[in-house]
Amino acid sequence: MSQSQSQSQSQSNLVFRHNNLRVHGVALQFSVAAWKLAEQLPRGAGPIAEQLRRAAVSTVTNIAEGASGQAPVKSA
Repeated sequence: MSQSQSQSQSQSNLVFRHNNLRVHGVALQFSVAAWKLAEQLPRGAGPIAEQLRRAAVSTVTNIAEGASGQAPVKSA
């Protein structure tokens, strides 16, 4: 078995625990709502709209990273 086949095999066996978390589903719903809201903001609110989008995506990815247990430990 080649290295790429082995890597594909191990990736297909991954369990994405965050998909089973209720908070992940709520965060996804929030993310969709935040993006829709950002689209409706006036043209001059571009920086705020971008910050809202980044925060929405960050929330979802942080939940996924935390559930995976594979995120690097951050020191203060």
